[in-house]
Amino acid sequence: MEEIEEKCSRVQSRLKAIQAELKALYEEFAKLTVEESKRDVSSALDVSDIATFFHSSTRATNDKTNKIREKILQNLSTIPSDFLEDPEYGSQWKQVLTSWNETISLHAASLGVVSFDRAEVHLKAGRVYNYDYDVKLYSGDSCKATLKVEFKYGASSINDLPQFLSLPAKFPGLLDECYSDIWYHEFLPKYKACDSGLTEETPAYDVYKKEVIKNESKHPFFLQMKAREEFFTKEKHELVNESITAFLTKNASTIQLTSLIEKIEESQKDKVYLLWSNGKFHIDSINVEDIKTLSFDSITNGNTIQLKSKECSISLLLRWRNHKGILNPAWQIRFKHV
Repeated sequence: MEEIEEKCSRVQSRLKAIQAELKALYEEFAKLTVEESKRDVSSALDVSDIATFFHSSTRATNDKTNKIREKILQNLSTIPSDFLEDPEYGSQWKQVLTSWNETISLHAASLGVVSFDRAEVHLKAGRVYNYDYDVKLYSGDSCKATLKVEFKYGASSINDLPQFLSLPAKFPGLLDECYSDIWYHEFLPKYKACDSGLTEETPAYDVYKKEVIKNESKHPFFLQMKAREEFFTKEKHELVNESITAFLTKNASTIQLTSLIEKIEESQKDKVYLLWSNGKFHIDSINVEDIKTLSFDSITNGNTIQLKSKECSISLLLRWRNHKGILNPAWQIRFKHV
């Protein structure tokens, strides 16, 4: 019996030694990984890129600037020390990093995660996702929470955003009639009559409705419409505005909200908005329960349906996303807390 106990003791001692060695190896690996990440960040980012958080972009540079901000957020946890100590930009890096840590920590605490040692940011690209990032909060190897985050620059509240959701004008179940129907049959002939240079034959409606929902069309009719867009602009735009007002006047009060509410729930569930404004981050979200009591309120500006409840309001602006009167009529949807 003593011999067995002695062997068990030796095995336990060896196991403890192996565990200690594994822990040391893991810590060394983690350290090397962080250092490698910092070297990757140094090559992927320029120290001056942080200025994108402190200066608005132009329309021409908006996409490029947004991609830089995305890359910064992805790499905030591994920013090299020389970026933080840079004489010109170091203070801006520190300001963004400090506000990030404080904002994420406060939101994590509201979810019951009172302690974590790092936040990993993973970009969620493509139309499959309704948000920009998974922010994973770790304590050691354990992921304590995953935040679905959508980043918006230049706002401190969802109320400041021009839209939180965009849907095609033909979104099913919303209105009995489709806007492209009234546009095609009643207003497109008048649009063409404004401009004698529009000589292409109007396609049959089954062809037209498949093309008009695209961002770009190679159909000769739509190519000519686009090429002639700057001719008789005033007359064409007046007709587009008139068509939208006529459509909403006829249909808006009969709006059915079931499918819209389901879509908002699907796109907003568990999502938070990380907003940057006035030199710091802010957190906001949409409580999907608040939208369930929405009802029709009014039409404003001849182009917007207003929905209201005690807790919030939603506006649905009907507009053409790609060239007015030519391609992609859609709802630009805005949310406001009351």
